Amino acid sequence: MALNDIRDKFDLPILAVNGLLCWQCYEAPQGGEKLAYCNRCKRAVLDCQRRNWDDEHRYLCGVFKSVNEGEQHELALSKVILSDNYNEDILVNQERAMSYRPFCATCLRTLFDEPHQTFQELDKCEYCHLTFFCSDTCRAATLEKHRQERCWELQQFGALECGKIQHIKEGGFLPIQTSTDFPRTAPLLLQELHSWKDYFLRCETANPFTSEVDNLESDRLIDLAPRTRWVAESLTLATEPSSFVLTTLAGLERSVPKLRRRKMLTLHVLGGVDVRFANSLPLSEDIFHFLPKLNRLIIGFVGSEFVDKNQDLLEIPCCTSCNNAGRQLQHFHSPLPYDQFHKTDPRATKHPPDMVINFNSFPADFETSMLQDLEKALDLEKPALFTSCTEGEALYESDFFDELNAEFIVRPERNRWKSLVPEMDSIDKKCNIFYTNGWWYIIKGRSGKKSGTSPRKYTKWGEDS
Repeated sequence: MALNDIRDKFDLPILAVNGLLCWQCYEAPQGGEKLAYCNRCKRAVLDCQRRNWDDEHRYLCGVFKSVNEGEQHELALSKVILSDNYNEDILVNQERAMSYRPFCATCLRTLFDEPHQTFQELDKCEYCHLTFFCSDTCRAATLEKHRQERCWELQQFGALECGKIQHIKEGGFLPIQTSTDFPRTAPLLLQELHSWKDYFLRCETANPFTSEVDNLESDRLIDLAPRTRWVAESLTLATEPSSFVLTTLAGLERSVPKLRRRKMLTLHVLGGVDVRFANSLPLSEDIFHFLPKLNRLIIGFVGSEFVDKNQDLLEIPCCTSCNNAGRQLQHFHSPLPYDQFHKTDPRATKHPPDMVINFNSFPADFETSMLQDLEKALDLEKPALFTSCTEGEALYESDFFDELNAEFIVRPERNRWKSLVPEMDSIDKKCNIFYTNGWWYIIKGRSGKKSGTSPRKYTKWGEDS
């Protein structure tokens, strides 16, 4: 694979931002030095340095230097956008590097925080390589706590980021998708499955080595034998797209009566199209495979940036067995907010929802752009499934819905079918690890009174988060 191909298919890795991978080929730098002017970009060999400079870094090197000297990265980015050198593809690939710099885990200093810093390089944790210390004093103060609480997740993060890169270099695509092998003759409830490994063993048999993996949720990838590690990495990466489908199916099981007898279902997904969910859309056929009586599934994306040129339903190809059985998997898109969609789009009444879904909702939107949409979802008296990346977000959102007197079918809890791929918030200096669809809850209509246990006091997002 050409060097530029990997950069087209995978944004600049966090490992590269931290100086552990070359910014051009995504290989280990083998002792390469950072570019002296910006002290950020690291290249593996001279050829990588020349190509990366010509392709993109010559446009951004000065921006990195300005950020190092204290300029807010948003302001630095705006200068690039307004310049003659603006290239959106380059900017997207480099933005996480502008917003994040390696920092000391104890005192939060970076290499650029003091004009006459006494250290030239941050000393990294020898296990995860993603936690840094500026001095022996800071290392001694934090290292033990780091090893107990975060090191393992950061090791997983690094191993899987390398796994994604290697998968692409070997000719693969992301996301890695696996699906159930064929429609079942009798319904299978997700409630009968206890873990991701249980799902892979009972529902898809494409990988004969799945049984060698002990526990996907707790296995340390770096401790596994090479073949078992390869299997575990592939299955773990496959949980990311599958998480959207299985979370949806689990939500239907918890909230839709007589689900196993249903012949048609319609889902409304709020907030447009999460790229990861859009990529996993073909996997929605798995809902047919779990519910053999189901003949038609319609998924509507409301608030989508993609606008249909017509109002027709779009068909998604199914497997041979489903096609022969006459099953239809269809979807539509509307750019309208959900409240306006119900007022003006005929598809709202033509295809009313059996369940409303908002994946990885962002709490700040609840107070602003989505407020009317959430009110509409409650007024429909239909189940509404929400997922969040963190517990704090889920609890905040539940407080918000308590204020709206929402009836909870499921209070916020850990989602068994969350993605097992750790992600890092590169803008937050704490660099917390989170998981797609990590927490979930389900509401339906209004109760007329506070539901469930006594809620925490509602505050605006960010005040106590």
